[in-house]
Amino acid sequence: MKLRALAMLVVATSAAHADTQADCAFLEASASTAPAPAVDAALKPIEKKLKNPPFSAWNKFDLLSKADRSLTKNKPEVFALKQGQITATFVEQVDKSKVRLKLAVDDAKGKRTVNNTVTVEAGDWIILGDSQSNNAAHLIALTCK
Repeated sequence: MKLRALAMLVVATSAAHADTQADCAFLEASASTAPAPAVDAALKPIEKKLKNPPFSAWNKFDLLSKADRSLTKNKPEVFALKQGQITATFVEQVDKSKVRLKLAVDDAKGKRTVNNTVTVEAGDWIILGDSQSNNAAHLIALTCK
């Protein structure tokens, strides 16, 4: 009986964690046009998405930084990027496999370049970006579980 109660407690704790925290991975990348196409090996999880519009406008992608964060519900987390900073807030668990986040990205000069609410399905990647010119862009890719 004690073992069953313990098992039920573990399940309840896992469910509570899912409602109050989201574990997310962030990739910051630069996109540009170059004579020789290239995708940084660290960007392999999003490589297929980079070959489709609007990202196919560029052919060279370099990893700038990466971060893993546990986001607490309704508590904004600010962290530095190579080109600015991001504020990520876990808004809610939509269902068992999706989370909703608010994201704000500021460039190196403090100008807000992205301000979005996104729903992320577990195992999928969302890519947000800011076109800096016709030949370059700043991208943020993220996934959560």
